[in-house]
Amino acid sequence: MAEPLKIDKLSNWVKEKRDKHGWSIETLAREITNKGYPISSNKIWRLEVGKIKKIDYEFLIRLEAVFQEQFTSTEANHSTEKVVSVEAVLQLIDKLQKGETLPPEKRQPELLLIYEKLQPTFEKLRKLKSLLFE
Repeated sequence: MAEPLKIDKLSNWVKEKRDKHGWSIETLAREITNKGYPISSNKIWRLEVGKIKKIDYEFLIRLEAVFQEQFTSTEANHSTEKVVSVEAVLQLIDKLQKGETLPPEKRQPELLLIYEKLQPTFEKLRKLKSLLFE
């Protein structure tokens, strides 16, 4: 089972990466929005100052895509950790948006866990879309 996300470490990571890029909070919000996840600068500020207690994983995926780096909240040796590339996750999201399933060659445990977390949300979105637009 995956380790719970440590929001305080994520908060520090976001601020550190944002500062490294020389971005304001508004610029980071714009970059994330450009990656397909509309977000306000206020939500990013609330994350950075510790006012958010939980986040959805799609937001985390978009943060990783913007920074081109995977967030890890553990202190473990990174060379032994199993990681999933941001690109693999974005491809997974694309498949979910199209209503496709995860192909067998992509069923590594780490990606499968992400798929299992996101798949119900995309099912709900497809049902809602069919009710509203068909």
